[in-house]
Amino acid sequence: MRQNIEMDGAAAWIVIEAVLRRLVERGLMTWDEVDVLIASAEEKARQKVLEEYKAERFRRS
Repeated sequence: MRQNIEMDGAAAWIVIEAVLRRLVERGLMTWDEVDVLIASAEEKARQKVLEEYKAERFRRS
């Protein structure tokens, strides 16, 4: 199951990268904006994982 999720995640990143590249090529975004967008998404993902971890610890205590 986890392997399928990782493969799906990798496939999703390929699509996301293609879309972002298209946006930059068409002048709708800059690479700096893409970098900020990715950093923001990574931070949100970290926060979600941290919240899930805290919730799980709370349930177990």
